[in-house]
Amino acid sequence: KSCESVDHELARLLPELGEVLLVLGQFDEARGVLNEAVSLAQSSWDERIELSANLTLMFLKLYSGEEGEWATEALK
Repeated sequence: KSCESVDHELARLLPELGEVLLVLGQFDEARGVLNEAVSLAQSSWDERIELSANLTLMFLKLYSGEEGEWATEALK
């Protein structure tokens, strides 16, 4: 398989891994995985993966107690 194909498959799985880490309370690890998913999704132009990772990042911010403008972020 090409590197692009492997990166895309990895990007597809990372939001789910990030969600599992979030549920387990491993917020720092989840944040790293989800940020990597966003980066890989942007480089492969896969909006669905990017949106999935960003949505899970919003849940992460909510559950970890980060302050923020949730309504504004959700509308982006």
